[in-house]
Amino acid sequence: MANENTALTIKIDYEDSISLADFQKSLEGWNSQYITHISRTNVENMGDVLLIKEIKQECIFIELASSIIPLFSDYNTVIDFFVSMKSLFSWLTSKIGPKPSMEIEDLENAKKIIAPVNNHNGRQINISIEGNNYAPIVIDSGNARTIALNADEEIKKLSAPEKENESDENKEKVILKFIQIKNDESDNKNTKGVISEIDKVGHPVMFSSGIKSNILQETDNPFLKNYLVDVKVNKIDNVIKSYTILELHDSYIDEDNQNEGGLFD
Repeated sequence: MANENTALTIKIDYEDSISLADFQKSLEGWNSQYITHISRTNVENMGDVLLIKEIKQECIFIELASSIIPLFSDYNTVIDFFVSMKSLFSWLTSKIGPKPSMEIEDLENAKKIIAPVNNHNGRQINISIEGNNYAPIVIDSGNARTIALNADEEIKKLSAPEKENESDENKEKVILKFIQIKNDESDNKNTKGVISEIDKVGHPVMFSSGIKSNILQETDNPFLKNYLVDVKVNKIDNVIKSYTILELHDSYIDEDNQNEGGLFD
């Protein structure tokens, strides 16, 4: 059985006074994040609650504890929650090391939790596990500002993933070199090219209307030329499957390419 003192303790240090709205927001953030953590770990909520342990001048003590006699499994759940919060706050503070798994809800809760110290000099949150050797989480006003800014940035990314993917898939004015081209406008299956700026490996090349015929009508060997193109990178599960040439801007002889071979049927 775990020691009754092994609880998650949150200490908010402040000067003069603290906004009730900020304090309430912080409590809501803790409560929501703990419930979210429990739901993800498939652990039954056995009555864990946030208890305001003590309020005194310039300091508030809050404790996350079980409303029943704590079992070892309850203690492990609180420990796991503490570790997850430490990982989240550490990364949002520094953006160093592996990025923890996070969703918009985690980031919104993190912003709520730090509300009492964000943009308030002289305030600090200390989060610790009583009866354990884990180093506490310490968030001052400077850290809180950084956490809030980085959380907003991540929320923006998570809110518009499709837009980000679209910008990643389209490249303008990149150099294409053909390594294989079928002398048939309708046959793109056997046409391949390399765009070194994107990938050193060759991939199948498809064309917007009319572009391939213009290339095939040229008298120069296409394997000796560089083609300046706008291209769509077609991916499946983030793996490049092919290129689609959207626009051909220019072409010129590659003086460094002495290989006049290639598959040009």
